[in-house]
Amino acid sequence: MQGKLGEAEYYARVALGELLGYSSLNTANVFYALASVCYIKLQQGRLDEAERWYRQALKSHEASNAKPWSVGRANLRASLGLILSAQRRWKDADAVFREREYGLRSDAQQFAVRGSRHSDWALAMLRLGESDRAVRMLENIYNYQSKALFSDPFSVAVIRGYLAMAQSAVGQGGRWRASARRCRR
Repeated sequence: MQGKLGEAEYYARVALGELLGYSSLNTANVFYALASVCYIKLQQGRLDEAERWYRQALKSHEASNAKPWSVGRANLRASLGLILSAQRRWKDADAVFREREYGLRSDAQQFAVRGSRHSDWALAMLRLGESDRAVRMLENIYNYQSKALFSDPFSVAVIRGYLAMAQSAVGQGGRWRASARRCRR
């Protein structure tokens, strides 16, 4: 195991085992326990294991009474999309993000506020040759982040870096250089 992450995995698995002793697999508490193990596997860099755990958590969530537009389900799919992207499985990642969007669109009011934009989806689009769509999505994400009261500096840097790549791919002159320079700030 990997130090503190190994310890965290142990306790998350113990909690999951205890929950499964008195709850069915398709309940909210078990879903959250599964999601904890998923996240730990992702942090450990064990992408194959993390993918299996995320797929199991998704099955559990889908079999529960949760709505298709559930933020929890959308977050699971986004994490699964990240894992698939990290494995350079761009078509699979794109398919997961499209499923995520389809679910989020089930609630028009929530979708109008939240949308389905995600930087990892934009990267998959870029790798699949959909550079124009990636630029639009990343500019939208960046504009939203720049107006937020607080934005995680690392996330903003990732978005700027992806935006620079996408702008370069569509030949937007020096715009990508300015985006890339802002990543270093």
